[in-house]
Amino acid sequence: MVDRDQLALDLDTINPGLADTLRATSGDWWSRAWRAVLYLASTGQPFQAYDLVSVCGIEEPDNTGTQWGALFMALHRAGHIEYAGGAPSKRPTANGSMCRQWIGRPAAANCGEATVDQQTEGSRPDGCRPGEPVEAVA
Repeated sequence: MVDRDQLALDLDTINPGLADTLRATSGDWWSRAWRAVLYLASTGQPFQAYDLVSVCGIEEPDNTGTQWGALFMALHRAGHIEYAGGAPSKRPTANGSMCRQWIGRPAAANCGEATVDQQTEGSRPDGCRPGEPVEAVA
């Protein structure tokens, strides 16, 4: 996992606002959200930020617009996900507005605990099951 504090330092000169957002993000939330994105990336299907909430049980961050963006940007820069176009948002409050979608890069198929081939129905890495929160990395 990319160290969020180091990433914030790297971003200070490029995008100070995003660097500040990273510093303000809870380490616990960052860890669980990171692992949830790796799971969704391993499925080979396009996904949106709201899928972390609805599929993996990750709570909304304090600053939804910038913290989701910082997370996805970090995972993209780390080579785990890539942009997969746009689609109507799945978020109920978004009223179908367009939303960025992401998909895992081939190297992201191994998200740490199991590859897609090793998974069985109902067995997802990092405890990501619909309605069950992803646990933080110790």
